[in-house]
Amino acid sequence: MKHNGVVVESIDPEAGLQEFIDFIYSFESKPVFIGHNIQSYDIPILMNQLTKFRLHENFKSSVSGFVDTLKVSKKAFSKSDTVNFKQETLVKTFLGKQYEAHNALGDVRALKELFEVKLLPLCGTDDVFTLDYYAIKSSLEPLVKAKAISVVTS
Repeated sequence: MKHNGVVVESIDPEAGLQEFIDFIYSFESKPVFIGHNIQSYDIPILMNQLTKFRLHENFKSSVSGFVDTLKVSKKAFSKSDTVNFKQETLVKTFLGKQYEAHNALGDVRALKELFEVKLLPLCGTDDVFTLDYYAIKSSLEPLVKAKAISVVTS
């Protein structure tokens, strides 16, 4: 693996996930993860890998929940406030800053500031979801496929 032409040391995905879980357990309390579009994009990928390596339960017991800043932003701001709800656009619009988007460290730093300055005051307990959301959602998929309920209902 390379970044900007420089070889980056990597480890086996299973070992990386286990190290990540061990790191999370090192906190005194269970953290809440915050991400932009985390509910639709990041968590399903993470769930897939955790399930693949049978680490789902270990991870689930190490976190309190998740907040998707895309959903919070759409609830907090109107379409007239911003061109779109991409993280880069929100940071530029509401913080007046540009950053190296799609660079992991740049994205995390920018989202942290956006969340602390603009979104945290608007975030409530109803904005926190758990991994049980995905278990419930997948259990309803047969009903969605049979058109007994809609995706919006589930």
